[in-house]
Amino acid sequence: MNFSLCLPQRRKLMDRRSFFRLSAIAAAVSALPRWVSAAETRKCSGSVMNTSPVTIPPCRVTVLRKECYMDIQSLYLDDPEAGACDSMECGATFSSNDGSCPEGFCPKAWESIRATLADPKACHGRNSAAATAIASCPDGTRPVIFKIEIQNAHNT
Repeated sequence: MNFSLCLPQRRKLMDRRSFFRLSAIAAAVSALPRWVSAAETRKCSGSVMNTSPVTIPPCRVTVLRKECYMDIQSLYLDDPEAGACDSMECGATFSSNDGSCPEGFCPKAWESIRATLADPKACHGRNSAAATAIASCPDGTRPVIFKIEIQNAHNT
């Protein structure tokens, strides 16, 4: 007599091959958003194309002020005497017509400015002649303060 017919059949939940296949797919899907966001980041060299649907308006960026917090630099930086940012000069003006980083502009500072330009609420009077915003670079010990002027039909 065959007793295997009388016993309830145990279903196999998942074999090892299926488990690893599904795990690999899940890992790839979870890494996809980070890969896509990295690909959307525009570098000053222009080597990575911006595929973001956000349109960045033409703008003029003026360096308003360079700050330097020596007390914080002396406590937290490897070079405590680094001083103010040497990449930018007060009064320097840069223009961008297509949302790309201007020549000679700091890439980290441009990402901050680009994020400000992408937010329609950040630029006061975007549809008027006074379409301006203030932004700074992300360097906390020696920030550079920028004035951003949106160049639109009313303000060219």
